Amino acid sequence: MILSDIGLCSVDHRWFELTSLERLDLSVNRLGARHVFCSSFLKIAQLKCLKMLSLKDNQIGRISDELWEALPKSLLHLDLSVNYIAELSPSITQLPNLTKLIVASNRISRLPENVCYFFHQRIPCRTNRS
Repeated sequence: MILSDIGLCSVDHRWFELTSLERLDLSVNRLGARHVFCSSFLKIAQLKCLKMLSLKDNQIGRISDELWEALPKSLLHLDLSVNYIAELSPSITQLPNLTKLIVASNRISRLPENVCYFFHQRIPCRTNRS
């Protein structure tokens, strides 16, 4: 499902009823502009078939440990680029099938130590600044 660049400011819980959904593109919206983003996105755990999630360019400042842990284990591709994220949680390793994590153009100055044990993952992280 592609819902990119349509000015979304809040999470619609009906998205999480689409349990066979494999792709969710929410890029270029304003979902992170509200402080309730992480808690309102926790129902993503219901999307057990989700392989690709794009939250690129959504004004997201932080991904809580709780949200990292709620992300479906089926996830292969996660795009968090062009946001305001300053750090990645060690909980990132709770995604065993993740092969591509894009965190470019954020505010990340270092990656969690345990990320180095996931050599199969591709982590584009260019143009981060503190």
